[in-house]
Order: sequence, then C-alpha cells, then structure tokens
Amino acid sequence: ANLRALLRPGRKAVYFTTGYGETPEKETTLVRDLLKQQNIEVSNLDMGAGEEIPADATALVICGPKEEFKPEALARLKAYLERGGRVLALLDPVLPAQGYARKESKLNAVFEPYGLKVRQDYLTRCFRPAVMGAPVPIEYVPGMPAKQHDAQELNSHILDTLIQSRQAAAFPAACLLEPVKPSKADYKSTPILQSVPFKSREVDLLCWADPAGLAEMRKAPGADSLEGPVTLAALSEPA
Repeated sequence: ANLRALLRPGRKAVYFTTGYGETPEKETTLVRDLLKQQNIEVSNLDMGAGEEIPADATALVICGPKEEFKPEALARLKAYLERGGRVLALLDPVLPAQGYARKESKLNAVFEPYGLKVRQDYLTRCFRPAVMGAPVPIEYVPGMPAKQHDAQELNSHILDTLIQSRQAAAFPAACLLEPVKPSKADYKSTPILQSVPFKSREVDLLCWADPAGLAEMRKAPGADSLEGPVTLAALSEPA
C-alpha cells in the first residue's frame, strides 16, 4: 500500500535493484505479483554492474542489501532523487549472528539530506515491536478459511487482510530510523511506522532498541539502549 502511494499517475514502472546482495527475486514474488495486478511494470536493475537508472523509473525498490553501495551507485541514486525520483528502501540491521552477515549499505549518504537516517547498527527488542495504524500492539492475524493452503497463498491472505483492515504488523528484528532535520528545506519527513511505547499497557512487555552488535540478547535495556517508541519507517516528501 505504501509503495503504491509513491507512484505517479499514468504509466508506472518499478525497478528492484540488484548487485548488492538484495533479497532474491523468488522471495519478493508476492509483492511483484501484487504490483503487476495493479498494471505496474516490474523489472530488475543491476546497479552493482553499473546500470543506469532508466528514465521511465517511477520508483526504485532496494530490498535487503547485504553489501555496501559503491560511490558511483550512490551518485546515481542521488541524481535520481534530485530529479524527482522515488525510492523505497527496506534495510536490515547488521547482526553478528551466523547467516545474517551483511555490511552497512551507506545509503544514509543519499537519504540523510531528506531527513531519513537509517540505524542499521540498532535492533528493536520487543515481542510485538511494530504497529501500523492505531498505536496498539498486534493481537492476531485473521485466520485462513478451513482448508489447505500453500505458503504463498497464506502470505497473500495475511498481507491483503492487513492492508484492507489496517491491522497492526509485527517486525521481530527491525533496525530503526533516527529523526534528523532535512538539509533540503523544501522536504519534510514523517514517521509512518513506529514501535509501541517503552512501557505498554500489557504486562511484562517492554520495547527498546539495542546495538545490533551485541553477542547476546538482553532481558532489559542497557545504558546504550534507546527506549521505545522508535521509528521503523518514515516517508520523506516535498513540504
């Protein structure tokens, strides 16, 4: 739903970037299919190989990169945004755990002037850390009809239900955004997804963010923790 809000009227073309260890295409099939159902053209763009951003790009999706973006790629992204382009960046924390190896993307060099600073060095700590819509923790996802379903059908049902009913959405291992003032005076940034408060109405449920490099999960926040609510997603647009 938020991606559709980024798109301009008329012909729509969305490019998923590749070349920096992004999430494999097979794992984004559901989102790609949903976009195609809205008559949105979906293609890949290998920025790691130096491909230029096409002139018809309505929006770029940068999904889960594991590598640091090269300076020339950052320069192309910066130029694309300055000429009115739109980017949806889905970034993960940099974790020490095996199987989660990744480097910081360095995309803050492009996004900070627009008031968006991603803290991939922090990780949220909460059983139900993120909510969308009304600021209450997620309680359940409406169930499937009583029959057998494959994983893709189940995920599609859950996503459609959340979008239509504005139910809360849970993110168990999210990094966060640090509020910064845009250096571009004609832009403003607005939080669109936040964690629950540090102390919620629920018993024994605290929400905070810890440095992602910790070897073990804390049971309580430390001196270097950030108490919730913390911002997990934000939109920057012309004021």
